Amino acid sequence: MEESSYIFEQSETLFWIFLAISSIVALVGIYQLAKFFLKEDCYDSNGKKVNRLTIGIVVLLLSGLMFYGIIQNTNRDRRIKNNFAETRGRTLREYYQKGNYVDYEFVVGGKKYTNTCGCTYDGKDLPVDAPNGYYKVIYNSLDPTESIMDFKVKK
Repeated sequence: MEESSYIFEQSETLFWIFLAISSIVALVGIYQLAKFFLKEDCYDSNGKKVNRLTIGIVVLLLSGLMFYGIIQNTNRDRRIKNNFAETRGRTLREYYQKGNYVDYEFVVGGKKYTNTCGCTYDGKDLPVDAPNGYYKVIYNSLDPTESIMDFKVKK
């Protein structure tokens, strides 16, 4: 577990960064709603009146979605860390979609699981053998569908 602790450290750092960002976005939404209910008019650069209610609601919904995603991802990582188990996994394919990702598979108790994991740490893409690269998979022993592949540890 020690050699893979960097994964969880990065997850905690990202949690706090995104929490701060979503909080700022939520404050902007609250500000826009307050302006609407206080009946202060707002105009864009062309002199057209802007509907602050719509802006406020959209911004609040956006911040709520961001916050929900952050909490879900952080809770998953905490469950994996608290119910830690590891096995050998095989990469299936690597692809780029707003970041570098790898599909992988692993077997626990005779059952095959597949998952996708980002392979960018500290802002850098890690070199990955895909397909058919073998790396350590860290998973939640209570729910193996929750897993992370550690691309720094070949198996």
